[in-house]
Amino acid sequence: MALIRLSLLLTLLTFALSTNAKRYIGGDQWNRPRINKSFFIKQDKFIKELILRTVKVVNTKQRKVGTAFFYKENADHYIFLTNYHVISGNRECRDSKLLLINSDFNKRYASCDGVIQEGTIKSGSDYIYFKVNKEERLNFLSQISEVRTDFSDPVIGDRLVSVGFGAGKANRRRYDAKISMDRDCLYLNGNIDITFNKDKVRDVFFTACDAQSGDSGSAVMNLETGDIIGLFFAVADQKRSNPLTSKEIQDNLGTDYMEFYTNASMSIDLRKIKLK
Repeated sequence: MALIRLSLLLTLLTFALSTNAKRYIGGDQWNRPRINKSFFIKQDKFIKELILRTVKVVNTKQRKVGTAFFYKENADHYIFLTNYHVISGNRECRDSKLLLINSDFNKRYASCDGVIQEGTIKSGSDYIYFKVNKEERLNFLSQISEVRTDFSDPVIGDRLVSVGFGAGKANRRRYDAKISMDRDCLYLNGNIDITFNKDKVRDVFFTACDAQSGDSGSAVMNLETGDIIGLFFAVADQKRSNPLTSKEIQDNLGTDYMEFYTNASMSIDLRKIKLK
């Protein structure tokens, strides 16, 4: 087992953060439809809430796009979670403009009001909690269920779903979210510590969900339970056009198949990111 784990860590040095990767394909097909009003109104409560809590992050100084999601609220603020490499501290918070949609599929705008807590790759994670001032046009967030962190371990093969702004335009007025929820968007394995640029990222799980630059910071939801289980942060640096086929996924579920670690999209277990 020690040799297997060592091999995994050496192999994982080739992984790239999602902001540096053009596109990751899990399974045989690329399937990330754009979310519009007609799509939204047909979804069940779980999917609707996932879409409503998902936020487009536009860094106006660097002209880059990322994703965040509503985590909880307190008396004065709504609190959101994303990756540190999406909003790297208070300076980038001040430069970040946010876009959401409400339950009527109308656009709502907000700004990052400050960083509450952060964890960098060097510290063993990749997250940042930031706050947004409460105001009337964001009241719909108070109707969304708070994220639970007491969920049970996901089961290998559980179907997942993620909403993000991969390939989105660096324009706060353009709502261009996409959803990954095809038959290959599955929980493959976890939790494992990986090595990234000589630093260790803890409690990572692996999926075959299609992803794209700009999806960093997306919530990963378990379709079987409705629980948000992870914070998406990285994808494999694919060397082939489609290195993990649908047949490979189905044939090797429940095993330590090496391709599940070296050719996957990656998220941090939400239970391990504790808001102080």
